[in-house]
Amino acid sequence: MSLTPEQLRQATELHRQTGRALEEILVTDFGVPPFQMLQAKAFLHNMRAVDLEQVSPEADVLGRVPAEVARRVGILPLRLIWQGYGPCLCVAVSNPEDLSGLDEVVRVAGVKVQPFLALAGQVARALEEHYPKGPDV
Repeated sequence: MSLTPEQLRQATELHRQTGRALEEILVTDFGVPPFQMLQAKAFLHNMRAVDLEQVSPEADVLGRVPAEVARRVGILPLRLIWQGYGPCLCVAVSNPEDLSGLDEVVRVAGVKVQPFLALAGQVARALEEHYPKGPDV
């Protein structure tokens, strides 16, 4: 779906009048698919988007980041890839403006980290699924 300049003007005006987030307005009121909004946001932050309903973490990388760290910094390890300088851990994050926890992930994982932007709800659900809280955690 693509927005017309007039629709974008209307959405911007609605944002100004109501204080609602422009992203929310575009998705709920103008029918922009959430993943399309995510891709646009990722592009603006020089990142790539990942749909966690289509991509599952590789089992062997989950152990690289302790559950407590993954939950606290809000990242989900996805896979380990090889880049020219060595191994790199691809992780899903939901806030492209708060990547402060990545330094800790680098430290505990022992490899470079490449963030991918994912929908916040998907990251939260995936963390619950792959790092379940239990009595022994």
